[in-house]
Amino acid sequence: MTRFLGLRCRACGGERTAAPYCGRCAGPAEAEAVYDLSGLSDVPDAGTRGIWRYAALLPVRDSGARTTLGEGRTPLLGPYPGPDGRRLWIKNESANPTWSYKDRLAAVGVSAAREAGARTVAVSSTGNHGAAVAAYAAAAGLAAVVITRPETGANTVHLLTAFGATVLAAAPHRRWALLAQGVEEHGWYPLSGSGVPYVGNPLALEGYKTLAFEIVEQLGRVPAAVVLPTCYGEGIAGTWAGFEVIAELTGVDRPVMIAAEPAGGAPLHRALSSGSATVSAVPAYATVAGSIAGTTSSTRALQALTASGGTAVPVTDTEVLAAQRWLGTHTGLFGEPAGVAGFAALPASRAVRPDLGPDVVVVLTAGGLRTADGPSTIPLADELDDDVFRTPHGIHRTAVAW
Repeated sequence: MTRFLGLRCRACGGERTAAPYCGRCAGPAEAEAVYDLSGLSDVPDAGTRGIWRYAALLPVRDSGARTTLGEGRTPLLGPYPGPDGRRLWIKNESANPTWSYKDRLAAVGVSAAREAGARTVAVSSTGNHGAAVAAYAAAAGLAAVVITRPETGANTVHLLTAFGATVLAAAPHRRWALLAQGVEEHGWYPLSGSGVPYVGNPLALEGYKTLAFEIVEQLGRVPAAVVLPTCYGEGIAGTWAGFEVIAELTGVDRPVMIAAEPAGGAPLHRALSSGSATVSAVPAYATVAGSIAGTTSSTRALQALTASGGTAVPVTDTEVLAAQRWLGTHTGLFGEPAGVAGFAALPASRAVRPDLGPDVVVVLTAGGLRTADGPSTIPLADELDDDVFRTPHGIHRTAVAW
């Protein structure tokens, strides 16, 4: 049984009953899930598979709403002699059902949507996030809408449509607007953010806590640092939340969190360098690590880096491709460029934090086969039209309750 109490606004501390706006702040302040941890001793549940072993610390009250494809329990490989000289452990998230760590977010987010009575989930995504949401929506019997970019690869589009998703392509500045329109006018349940500042689905983000839980279980201790490729920062924020729970329950130390961002944008790195408490948007840019080519990130991610004594490392395309080759030739793992960005950040992170202990966990967030293809030919959408509603499951108006 979950210990979930509800959502709380991180800006004002007020109770949150709906998103993306806080009723007290009247703005897009980020929300966080709150739990009663008193006397907690039944985590994990050995009789349950995957991430739902940690159901007590996930925000789904109705066990009948839980959706799973067997995600989680991914291998922690190593130790390897890392390229920065530290002892390196690799959390291989490409072993998840749709080959990325987004399955953790999607499993919890789709379950929360199902519990809320939603009929349609929607996401703005260039690939992994959309694929995970589409797969879990199919497993839950829900419709899915994925709004992506025109240059999204043919393999990704084929994967999305194989799961029955409705796929729309829109210019970058229109994707969030179309998602917000669908949420407002048609009752879509959003599983990604839809504006700046970036505020994602706070219930779905809780799925990333299970990364922290598994790392500590598998390693037998808290590592010195955890390195994650980062775009909007939900992975960093959610994983850090998991380590905070572990610290509260056991009294052990927390790791340093390190974000790897494409050097062309690096909004978290810029915010940390300037001492800003918020993350400003940066101009659009091109990178081989397209899945993490965000122009903004979340305040919650920035706070996780600050609280952990961590940093954000800008990585160049040359460094990313070199890391991809190093990973393949030294470990036998093949990751997409965005998925291996954490390995590219290792040398610079050592220069920033030479005092770190020997054990560093790098999360390989996604496998590489999906990205080894050419562009697709999705028609460009600027407004929502009736075609959006012709899906195998049908799209129905429903209340959005997260």
